[in-house]
Amino acid sequence: MPKATVTRLTETPNHNVLTAECANPRCDEVIHRTGGRGRPRDYHDEDCRRATADVKRRLESRLEHYKEQVAILSERYAAYEKAPGMGETSEQVDAGALTPDQIRAAREAVSKVEGAAPFLRKHDGDFAAQLIELFDAVAPVVRSHL
Repeated sequence: MPKATVTRLTETPNHNVLTAECANPRCDEVIHRTGGRGRPRDYHDEDCRRATADVKRRLESRLEHYKEQVAILSERYAAYEKAPGMGETSEQVDAGALTPDQIRAAREAVSKVEGAAPFLRKHDGDFAAQLIELFDAVAPVVRSHL
């Protein structure tokens, strides 16, 4: 939750009183705070605090929705970025140019698929067949050159 913004000392005989603006971005109310015990108020009343929490909750929900949409669109866009004829060269990657992290990731990926390979070989679907075909082609290269 946002905190109230302390603006200035009030011109009162009691110099321990501060004024602050309500923490609700849509509210212009002023809060008078004293230097007493307890947590200082951030909202001018409970209804304003609840309204702020409701709006924040709705905005967080919408933000999460749009983050998911960005992830989906980014994934779709990446497919076009890597498609042949879209600016990517067909040069082979030099195994010596790979970083240790990339080599480790390749080995781990092959190991994970290797564990699932016996089950995938029994599966009739095209996806499983394509994955096994890819694994059979890549695994020997990863094991021998990396």
